Amino acid sequence: MENTFNAKYNRFFYFFFYSGWAAIWIASLFRYTKAFLWTGDILLFISLVCLIKSNRLNIFSLSKILSILLGLFLICLLWFVIISPYPSASLEAFLLNYFFHISLFFLVLIIILISNSISFIFWLIPCIAIIASIVYDFSFVFITCNLNLTCALKSGLDLLNSHNSIFKGLVTTSPVYVFGFFIFLGLFLKSTGYKKLIFGITSLSSLLAMLWLGRRAALLGCFVAFIVLLFLSKKKSLKILSLGILFVIFLIIVGVLMSPYGKDILIRSDNVQLLLSGEYEKFDEAGSLGLRLYVWPKYFKKALEHPFSGTGIARRVQKRVLSTTELGAPLEHSHNLFLNLWLQAGLHTSLVFLTFYLLSFYKCYNLWKFSGEDYFIGGLLLFLIGFFIMSFFEGLEEGTRFTTFWIANGLAWGYAQKRS
Repeated sequence: MENTFNAKYNRFFYFFFYSGWAAIWIASLFRYTKAFLWTGDILLFISLVCLIKSNRLNIFSLSKILSILLGLFLICLLWFVIISPYPSASLEAFLLNYFFHISLFFLVLIIILISNSISFIFWLIPCIAIIASIVYDFSFVFITCNLNLTCALKSGLDLLNSHNSIFKGLVTTSPVYVFGFFIFLGLFLKSTGYKKLIFGITSLSSLLAMLWLGRRAALLGCFVAFIVLLFLSKKKSLKILSLGILFVIFLIIVGVLMSPYGKDILIRSDNVQLLLSGEYEKFDEAGSLGLRLYVWPKYFKKALEHPFSGTGIARRVQKRVLSTTELGAPLEHSHNLFLNLWLQAGLHTSLVFLTFYLLSFYKCYNLWKFSGEDYFIGGLLLFLIGFFIMSFFEGLEEGTRFTTFWIANGLAWGYAQKRS
């Protein structure tokens, strides 16, 4: 990573940054790694301070609109830490979910701005972490299944959730695999030699992991992202690539569904016929998708009762304050990023975040068009679209689920600021 750091800060920055960068990727993919998460966040924050001090930067001068939006977002969140009935839990969530992630966003943005090029190790660390997690996941299941391939393919989801596994969790790892698929696909298309091979393996492995683990919201996000790309792109090569990937994913999904264990991977407990019947009062009996369709109106109604109030920051605070028995909602939270944020910190906080997200779309799209539909920038845009779709099905605001979102935004805003 070529930079303009003063020599005094060079050694400190590289130690803090790469140690912290490796720690947060480990924490994003493996269980029992909270110490890695805190250590990584703190080291990355220190590296941000080193950057600012070394380059005499004023974050506000980078983009006034951006600084005002994210500053306002943090202020809104902080208020709901102060008034939270469980302030220690809310403070921890404020730091891990928002403050350190926004610091990471600015760190990545500034690195892009002041660097002539991004070093290979910046990308190699997430590649190693993603591939290592997938190798571990499949090896654990395969060995647990006594080397029975059919059992491994069919039972991965159940076995990985056992206490013996260090698998982080289906929802937590999904954004990482979507990031790995889109970002490293873009880098694969731009690279040559051994780098192309590493990026290609990471991208393909991420896609196969999503399929194997039956991450339906992630796959839907990928589908929607490529469909949007078909309409937005003017490049024939990109249109063909999008159609090809859509077709391949579709064929794999059909193949999995037609297999003897396809239902266990992609349909699971969902009662499709009950969902199609339109009998809302029975949706809670129709599996995970039915449960979501059942609880969304209940949580939305609750949010409308006091639109600018909140339970306090943190999922566990939300669970304690909002009685699921009183709501008649069998799920302990709304399984929707924007609705969870509204319930925890008010409608105004959720709208500030949504405004930032939409502005990120605008920035990244303009950057992509200006770059001549660059593959890597296209990967960033596709990830933002995919994450947006996933956010309607899961509470991705919690912990490391949110990490790749802020990294991708830091990259997009950094390159957009560098262009201007």
